[in-house]
Amino acid sequence: MLATGLEQSVARHPEWALRTHEQICTDPEGQFRRPFGDLGLDWNKQARAVVADHDRPGSGFRTQRVAADLPDDWKTRLTPHQAAEMKRVLSWFPLQRWSDEDLSLTPDG
Repeated sequence: MLATGLEQSVARHPEWALRTHEQICTDPEGQFRRPFGDLGLDWNKQARAVVADHDRPGSGFRTQRVAADLPDDWKTRLTPHQAAEMKRVLSWFPLQRWSDEDLSLTPDG
């Protein structure tokens, strides 16, 4: 529901910048640096350090994770039954950014 609302809001406001979790994980520094520039803020060593400090192993409720390990990691963690249930529930919403292929498990999952 939240993703649908966000998609619809961004469609009405093309000046808004939208970054997906997957985009941020593939290039954390670049994806955070860009909005700094868009907002006229200086990307400095403190900002860089915060991003780098969070891009390391973590667990539980800690906010550290190795960003490169995160995109689509759910595709190997969910069971086929859980993935089917996820797709069933998400089918109720008019999501534009995700296709059936995006919501499918990997061969290993």
